[in-house]
Amino acid sequence: MNKIKAVIFDLDGTLGNTLPLCIAVFKNSIEPLINHSLSDEKILATFVLSEERTIIGLSPQNHERAISFQIA
Repeated sequence: MNKIKAVIFDLDGTLGNTLPLCIAVFKNSIEPLINHSLSDEKILATFVLSEERTIIGLSPQNHERAISFQIA
């Protein structure tokens, strides 16, 4: 008998509306680095990219710091 090793859910808009949460996360993480507010539209314009490319697009001068940030 095969045991299920993992179950993966695609939650970004498929099962739940997580877009407002994603926008809030980018605002909270990028705005302190760039010292100004981002509009939802500005963030959404970069959303077709990977998360890393979105960070680079929103904060080109600080992208290395933002990408390498880790919670201790």
